[in-house]
Amino acid sequence: MCESDKINTFDKFKNRQMKINKVYSFLDYIRRKDPIGGSASVPEKNQIAERAVFEFFKKIMGLPSQYQKGARDPVIGFGLNAVSEEKIRPLKVMPTALTLSIEGFADYPEDYFRRSSCFTVFAFPLNQTRNVIIPFVNDAKFDERLTTVLDPPQDNDPVGNLQADKIRFLPIALPNVQLSYIKYPTSPVMGYVVDPDTAEEVYVDRGGKLTVTGRGVDGNTILVQLDSILPTIGDYTVQAGDTVEDIMKGLVISINTNTLLPDIKAAFDGESVVIIDTVDSPHTTINGITPGGATITYTKEDFSSWSTQFDWENDNESMNDIIDIMLDIMGISNRDTNIVQWAKTEQMK
Repeated sequence: MCESDKINTFDKFKNRQMKINKVYSFLDYIRRKDPIGGSASVPEKNQIAERAVFEFFKKIMGLPSQYQKGARDPVIGFGLNAVSEEKIRPLKVMPTALTLSIEGFADYPEDYFRRSSCFTVFAFPLNQTRNVIIPFVNDAKFDERLTTVLDPPQDNDPVGNLQADKIRFLPIALPNVQLSYIKYPTSPVMGYVVDPDTAEEVYVDRGGKLTVTGRGVDGNTILVQLDSILPTIGDYTVQAGDTVEDIMKGLVISINTNTLLPDIKAAFDGESVVIIDTVDSPHTTINGITPGGATITYTKEDFSSWSTQFDWENDNESMNDIIDIMLDIMGISNRDTNIVQWAKTEQMK
């Protein structure tokens, strides 16, 4: 595959993604078509998205609503068919090393939902190793293995047990324990700033903030740079009577009109200059040059992700299911006027 084909393939992949901004824009479009109307702010939609994602999570996991008689473990849907196995893929966490205390206890990973598999690496003589699966048992069986003299746990015959806030293992000095698990779905969050002049909600995927805290000397120019190797992306010359807010608004205008970087834009949120960085390999720092004595603080010096995307952003089918759940929670239907009129006409016949 030549380089141009790789680029085209990557562009197609990017276009297939359903970023949170695209989802919310679609919800607003449906809302405007809905005869009943209604609205939801971004914070409200963030709450709705979190609820919808968990509803979708329960759907693909097949969480049981009641105890299943005769079953040691509840039936989990993702292990029953290939479709649910594929849908749960973004939530699978590769084997992660657990640190055991001297009593044989290990903490759950922070995003842990349910175990998938657990094993230890057992070292045989002659430097040979193999993975030994660690079975998880109930409290009674674990206590039996703990006290028995006939079948004591060993490194090549371990056992595990789930407690409220710990996982316990036997033998207590079990080496190199690896846990694969299903994590909780990520709570999607759309990061944004509100332009105080236009009241526009400006979507922020990645970026950083800078705040001018001292205006400096009249006639001196404040320069803003990204990283140390890039050219200046904006500048502003301090005028007589300027406040720090005037300077920051001037920097925003300069960044948006003069920068040669198409993936960089800026907004003023009423307190700081928000530099929004949409490139695939985000920049790392903001540099401010203030020869006239003006002072700049960086409330977020490292560029980082502000918006948290859906786990299934690359799976349009799953994202469409999530959108349907969100619409249902919002009480919005896509009732096209012509279709409604046709249905009424048919009903009257």
